[in-house]
Parts: sequence; structure tokens; C-alpha cells
Amino acid sequence: MTKDEWLSIGYSNHVIEDVPSDASVRFSVVYAQWFVMKMHKIKRQSLDRIEVTYNKYYLGSELEAMFVHAIDKKVVASFLNNIVVNYAVTYKELGRIWQIVNNVLVYAHDMEIGYCPLVDWGFVKRSLFVNDVVKPFKCEYMISDSDRAAIFRGVLDDNIYPLKRSACILLLMNFSLGLRIGELASLRFSDFDLEYKVVRIYKNEVKYFPRDDKGVRSGPLVYEVVDSVKTDSSFRVLPLTEECIYLYNLIVEYHKTMGYDSKYLCYDGTDVIMTRSLERTLSRLCVLLDISHINSHRIRKTYASLLHNNGVPTRVITDLCGHKDMETTEKCYILTYEGGYSAYMERINYALNNYIDRGVK
Repeated sequence: MTKDEWLSIGYSNHVIEDVPSDASVRFSVVYAQWFVMKMHKIKRQSLDRIEVTYNKYYLGSELEAMFVHAIDKKVVASFLNNIVVNYAVTYKELGRIWQIVNNVLVYAHDMEIGYCPLVDWGFVKRSLFVNDVVKPFKCEYMISDSDRAAIFRGVLDDNIYPLKRSACILLLMNFSLGLRIGELASLRFSDFDLEYKVVRIYKNEVKYFPRDDKGVRSGPLVYEVVDSVKTDSSFRVLPLTEECIYLYNLIVEYHKTMGYDSKYLCYDGTDVIMTRSLERTLSRLCVLLDISHINSHRIRKTYASLLHNNGVPTRVITDLCGHKDMETTEKCYILTYEGGYSAYMERINYALNNYIDRGVK
């Protein structure tokens, strides 16, 4: 074993404390190197989320200024618990914070930067004040039959928002497709195969900041349609219902009538950011129709819930939604009506009445 290897073991185990100043590296410096490395491995929009998390929780903290050779399991646990106590963080947000400190320190250790010790992450996990992590309670229901009917009547019968005719009809189509907003916005006419009654989902509209070689933002926010989706499971071919085909043909005819020359279904005469246009169109429809506010993701969840309530197996719903596992579908996408059991009382009475309605006195 070489001298440097012996020294590295000594520094890592804190047997030797006097790391030379020219070999000491601050956490912020390693983070910058790690961030540049991640630029070549993950999606650009994911970099933005990492940067936002770092700027909110790490920037200006004691950990950021520390030398990595001085950061051990107790320092990391103290840093994370300080965030848990002083910020109302959820498990999801804490996971993002954890990912940064974990990845940066593992990177520093593996790349032999600044004699960074190997942190006992099991100890860190056991030391977290998990009871102080916020457990958000969010009651989310399916879009009601009456609200869905109001949206369809408002768009198809009354043409209540003619300025965004294509976007309005496309939103109606999503009740039969259950797409993410970026997938819906990026739909092109060439994605549809009416002969086989399917549509191919393989694109997404994303947003990200362009960056230079050092990972620094080099321009304003960019919206772009890319030939990739959220996960590998999101590449899929969806069946087209008769209603969906009818709505698709309405958009085709409308584009011909208006003389539009665009490959995107969402086009309404001007080049806009399509995801933002769809969300604003949906919000405007809710105001014009005087119904509760609905966002595009709730349409997606209503799609999954309607399939479930009509006997479609969860495994099939998971595939149609492009989820990686069924747990996501079951926990987050299968909703109930706002009325709870009352919405099903007629069916419940019919199914369980074994005496009175059978003519038995």
C-alpha cells in the first residue's frame, strides 16, 4: 500500500486530522463537480430540480462551507434534522435533499476528492426525526359526471371558447387517453393510426434552462418537444375509443377549415408553449362553465379511476398510464367520487338487498 493510500485511510477514519490545506476541498466545490457530471447523465429538466433544491436548503448553510474530510455521519444527520425541524418538508422533498448530500459525498469518496470519509448512511437514516416530517393530507376526487358533462357540452355544443378550439377538443380527448400534460401537448397527427385505432406515445414537451460547460444557466427557460418520455414505461401504444376518434376527426376538420399548417393537434393559429396553453385553456373553461377548478393531472387520474370502476384490471391501467409499477397507480391514481359511498348507494342497495326487495314479507 502506498503512502497516499495509508494517509487516505487515516483521514477517512479521523486518525489523522491535519489534512493539508492544499488537499482540503469544500462541499460546495464537490457539489459543482458532481453537478457537471450529472449534466451528461440525466435529463435537463431534472438538473433544474436539483439546482432549486440545493439553492433552497444548502446555499449558505454550514455544510456547504465545510471541508468534505470533516463531514461524517453525525454532521450529515444533524444537517438533515435541522432541515426537518425548521422547514415543513414532506418525505418527497426530504428525499431530494437526501439525494444531493448522499450523491455528492459518495462521489467525493469514490473519486478520492478531499479525503472524504465513507459515511454510514444507515446511521443517518436511523437518526432522522421522521415524526417531524410533514405528512400532507390531500383529498382528491374524480371529476364528477356532471362536471364532465358540462365540459363536453360547453365545448362540443356551445363552442364556449372558440379562440382555443383545438386545445379545448384535445382536452376532451384526454378523458379517453389519460396522458400527462407534456405528452398531450406534443401529440402530432402522425402519431395516430386510425386503421388500427391506436396512438403512439413517445414524445413529451419539457422545460429546462440551457447551461454552459460549468453547469451555470446560460439563457432563459426553454420549452421543447423531445423524443423521450418520463420513464421507459411511458413509451406505449394506446387504444383509441370511438369517442376519441370522433374528437380527433373534429380537430382534423377544424384545422382544414382554418387553413392551419401544423403537425400538432394543440395548434390554434399561433405558436405558443403548448403545455401552458392547455392548462390555461382548462382553467378558462372552468370559469366560463362555472364549475370547480380542474387541472390536467386530475383528468389523468379520473381516466384511471373510471377504468378501475368499470372492472379494468390494475395491471392494465398501470400500462395504459405509463407507470413503472402498480403501487403508483393504486396509491395515487385510483380516486373515489366526492360523495364517497353515497355515489354508489343505488348499486349497493341492489347488490345487497336479499330480503325486502325480493318480495319476502
